[in-house]
Amino acid sequence: MAADHFIAGICCIGFWSLTSRAPAPAIQLRPFRGTGAVFVAIWVVLLVIHHLGKRQGAPAASVIAANLAKARQLHDGSLDQTEARCRQEQERITKS
Repeated sequence: MAADHFIAGICCIGFWSLTSRAPAPAIQLRPFRGTGAVFVAIWVVLLVIHHLGKRQGAPAASVIAANLAKARQLHDGSLDQTEARCRQEQERITKS
């Protein structure tokens, strides 16, 4: 969620840099002439990569989440069995 806000902010800055009509400086800085366009192009490429990765990673994430849920159930079940076994052992020891 925070990454989406960050990306939106970067997009706004890039758009502003492309559309701002500031007066031309006294010294022409030719190397920085297309900086805004390059910035927006890089942002678009990163956004596409982000969405492709998210789409490709979703099935694997679902499998991992299901396996973690199953492991949690098995762990909780083994904890219950261990507690029951411990009580039985304590009762057996006190009877002896």
